[in-house]
Amino acid sequence: MVNFGNKLVALEHKPWSDYYLDYARLKDILESIPDEEQVQQGTATQLDGSFEFIHVLNREVEKILLFFLQEQGEIAASLADCRRKHLGLISSSTSSADLDSLQTLYHEIALHLLHLIQYVDLNVTGIRKILKKHDKQLPNQQLAPIYLGRRGKPSILLQPLLADNDDSLNGLVLVLETSLRELKQTNHKSMVQLNRENPYANLPTDAIVLQIRAARRRLQQTSDFVQFLAASLMMSSEVSLMGEEEEEDDTTDEKAGQTKPSEFSNLLNLLSTFLYMTNYYIVAPSSGTYAEKLGGSAALSGIIIGMTPVAALVSTVLYSWWTSYSYKAALIFASSCSLIGNVLYATGLPYNSLALVMLGRLLNGFGSARSINRRYIADTFSRSQRTAASAAFVTAGALGMAAGPAVASLLHLTVSDSSLNLYWQVENSVGWFMAVAWAVYLVCLIMYFSDPHKKVHLASPKSESGEKKPLLTNGESDNNRLRDSGGMQQQDNPMWRNIPVMTTFWLYFVLKLVLECLLSSTSTLTLFYFGWRGDISGVYMAALGLLMLPANFVVAYFSKSYFDRELIMGLQVTMLLGCLIILQYSYNYSIAQYIVGSVIIFVSTNALEGPNMSLLSKTIPKSWAKGIFNIGLLATEAGTLGRAVGDVLLTACGEEGLQYLLNRSMGTMSLLSFVTLLVSYMVYDHLEPLDNDD
Repeated sequence: MVNFGNKLVALEHKPWSDYYLDYARLKDILESIPDEEQVQQGTATQLDGSFEFIHVLNREVEKILLFFLQEQGEIAASLADCRRKHLGLISSSTSSADLDSLQTLYHEIALHLLHLIQYVDLNVTGIRKILKKHDKQLPNQQLAPIYLGRRGKPSILLQPLLADNDDSLNGLVLVLETSLRELKQTNHKSMVQLNRENPYANLPTDAIVLQIRAARRRLQQTSDFVQFLAASLMMSSEVSLMGEEEEEDDTTDEKAGQTKPSEFSNLLNLLSTFLYMTNYYIVAPSSGTYAEKLGGSAALSGIIIGMTPVAALVSTVLYSWWTSYSYKAALIFASSCSLIGNVLYATGLPYNSLALVMLGRLLNGFGSARSINRRYIADTFSRSQRTAASAAFVTAGALGMAAGPAVASLLHLTVSDSSLNLYWQVENSVGWFMAVAWAVYLVCLIMYFSDPHKKVHLASPKSESGEKKPLLTNGESDNNRLRDSGGMQQQDNPMWRNIPVMTTFWLYFVLKLVLECLLSSTSTLTLFYFGWRGDISGVYMAALGLLMLPANFVVAYFSKSYFDRELIMGLQVTMLLGCLIILQYSYNYSIAQYIVGSVIIFVSTNALEGPNMSLLSKTIPKSWAKGIFNIGLLATEAGTLGRAVGDVLLTACGEEGLQYLLNRSMGTMSLLSFVTLLVSYMVYDHLEPLDNDD
């Protein structure tokens, strides 16, 4: 592993070498501080060394800040002078020599700005690393939260260096980009005349601007102020873990001339996940009574619902491979499976066949196109657009989750209970409804969806070590240090030895298992204990589904003040509390107790997914994000397996009678949640993004 102090010296901009963080001195101070054993023996104290470390660190941060402000001022002054010359040339006759001279000045300013951004990036990385070493060595004297602002506002000295707090640097970048764009317009008047509708359409993007954008984006990641929603969606939607395309920057997208997907194709992609989630949960309110009408037990509702995730375990792998060649063909196949599956589900009643119902739900599982939808976002949107696209994807899924029970409730009110028509009753009307919805969607998909062009990955020059060449061509290998700025592990250890990855996998499995046990049993339990019909339980489940987005917003707020692992522990305690509250302790079981327990379980499990997936996205080695069987696919399989196991468990718990279903299922979930919480506590110190510290 490369010594970061040596890397800092190797990557620094040589004219500014006196103004970089003195990482070696800070490290020496840490190494001189006595360990806990010496302190316990009374032979030494840690106070002097700790005070010296804080004093030196403050002086180093002060030095970096003052130099940063000085250079930023020089850039602003140079840019203002260059803008005055530029505006003067526009108002007068312009020669080619004048334009070339102006372009040279702009590029010198841009290069200065690029050096400054990379200067801040490297120093903030060094500060973060040395703080981590300090906190690991002195766990009772945590400094990272104070300096980096994880439990409040960041240090006053550090605020201007953090990407999200520095509007002035953003302003310089914006003015520079505008100036270069205007200069190109002046340089290409003939091209503008040929294309009056879009005068910039044929103008190439300036390479130095692309480099500044990339450096600015990485600085934001290094500052650790990336939006929580983006971080959680990286795994929640597996966008950043779907394959090699994630290794490319936006610069590659622009150079490659990537074709943007059509708006209607994007809409159809979102509708696919909306319809699937609607289809998944629309049967929940009536699946128990459907099983009883076909001669089975209401406890079989778990198996009926669970056939879908079982099939999805297989279809996810299939679509992960298929999307390497075509999205449209894969979506058509998945939608056709859903259409046929719903027809079979609906005809199960007139043919008095539970097997047809099971087969229909199995085909619905092959209609699970969520892996296609995620890969589509990864392939067709640039990195800067992916957060918004991923947010839309998750929102579509959440709305579908609420829409399914709501539609089932409306159908229950619309369809007469006394109907003698076996083809149209409350239980199978949901199948016909979804069949029509999928048929309409399938026609639109065939007629209007267009396969986006795959990204063209440009050949990147490689160094002997296999790293990409740096942004600057003066011998500085800045990109080498940026590769590990996201805190990902680079070790090639076996997956089962990666503690944070395996722990987050297990947590994802458990939270989906608990959530599935709750949702799949709601209609059966509420009918048994409270006499709720399908319309009432459907409305209640729809209300639960609508809590998903507010829960994520709350977690996003707290993520600004707490680490992922702290949120994970707190939400696990909440999930365990919900599982204990919902249990039946006496003969009189109240509606209030059930609602409180189920709401706590639903909110905590959905909220837990955010920080859990965020942590996973920060701890995976990049090599595990490649290929068909990438870690995003494995995470999806873990969640799908949790759903399938939950549905099977419900059937087993209620086999001897519905009076045992609640306590046996949620009692098991309580025990499982407690064991998971205990395991998380034992590995707590490992649940953090790992840096390549020396």
